Amino acid sequence: MTTTINFNQTPEELIIELFNAENGFDFSTNQMQVLPGYRDLLTGRRQAEVELLDSAVMAEFDIDIPYATINFRPIYLVELFANIPLELREYDIVNEQGTVAPLKVYSEMLRKYGILMRPETFTVREEEGLYYIAAHESNRAYKGECVISLTASLTTRVATTELIGFFSKPSLLYEVTDVTLSPFDKSLLTAFNTKRVTWFQNFTIISDYLTVENGLLTQPDTLGRELIKMGVPAIPADQAVTLRAVRTTSGENPKYTYILRTLGLADEDTHYIHFYGE
Repeated sequence: MTTTINFNQTPEELIIELFNAENGFDFSTNQMQVLPGYRDLLTGRRQAEVELLDSAVMAEFDIDIPYATINFRPIYLVELFANIPLELREYDIVNEQGTVAPLKVYSEMLRKYGILMRPETFTVREEEGLYYIAAHESNRAYKGECVISLTASLTTRVATTELIGFFSKPSLLYEVTDVTLSPFDKSLLTAFNTKRVTWFQNFTIISDYLTVENGLLTQPDTLGRELIKMGVPAIPADQAVTLRAVRTTSGENPKYTYILRTLGLADEDTHYIHFYGE
């Protein structure tokens, strides 16, 4: 039986899933907690200490002490991208200074490959013109590094990207005289409202910008730019918001731990920003 690993998880969650996949178990993070630290084994596998949190599970396996040592094989980045090349567009990961921005890389890794990466567990480095994404030593689920293949974009291949435009010659029988564009009727776009755009997205990669003081965002401009990149309308700086834990009984997405929500707006304009956090 082939087991599909969900990479949109923290290293600690992945350890439990890797252990489950090898042994046919179905432990959840509510039943098992991975304790700090790990030990590399000569076989290329790893060893970690866990604590069982569910008394029913302990009774089922006839366990008296809730602590155990588990073995698992970490995810080697070079093997993960052995058959599917790690390719990112320069346009998506290069900042205004023309350099590769790690946070943009992590955002693209989540969007394109579904892999959750954070600065605490991964790093992006440059060596002799090549860029690598590597797992920190503290990253218990991943190991090693992999080269990022950069796809050149228009902005990096040509000196000028400003388009001059087209002009009709006077000899034409008919000339374009009115170039006024009527705005779209919002009622036609109800199928693409903010709620639908945000409800099931994972915003963990930009959680550092989701801080609130006195009911307002502390970094509205930076957050707005990141939201627009993800296809979500920016939140105005003076917009009232609330940040709280997810309520699993209210229809919110129970996979995440926190939700930032805009207040006092129509349902189709309300942001529902779910993310994972400690």
